Amino acid sequence: AVVMVPVDSDHVLMVRQPREAVGEYLLELPAGKLDVAGEPPLECARRELAEEVGRAAGTWEDWGGFYTAPAILEEYIHCFLATDLRAVDHEPIPEEEIEVVPWPLADLVALIATVHDAKSLIGLLRLQHRIVGIGAP
Repeated sequence: AVVMVPVDSDHVLMVRQPREAVGEYLLELPAGKLDVAGEPPLECARRELAEEVGRAAGTWEDWGGFYTAPAILEEYIHCFLATDLRAVDHEPIPEEEIEVVPWPLADLVALIATVHDAKSLIGLLRLQHRIVGIGAP
């Protein structure tokens, strides 16, 4: 899978969508599955960013990845910072109910406290580290 940290000027673009497994609408970073045979993670991230938030990024930075629950799952998520964003034409996927939520970077600590999704927390904490200059994500 992939997760993107899309930074647009002074906002990070989040998505709110229903998650049936927990019975809630969750605020998350945009993400997606590597479900196209042979598709590299960065290409998947580009596709998913356009599909979920209607943006393309001029600059991509690979922030490495992580296992979600290695004791029970093989899932590995590739994390990317996406900047220099521009709007692109896109057709929302009908079965996906996604709301784009721009969140001010100045209020990143409150966002981190609001999010309950692990992949999003990892991406946001890496962003926070980048902003405060305490090292690479």
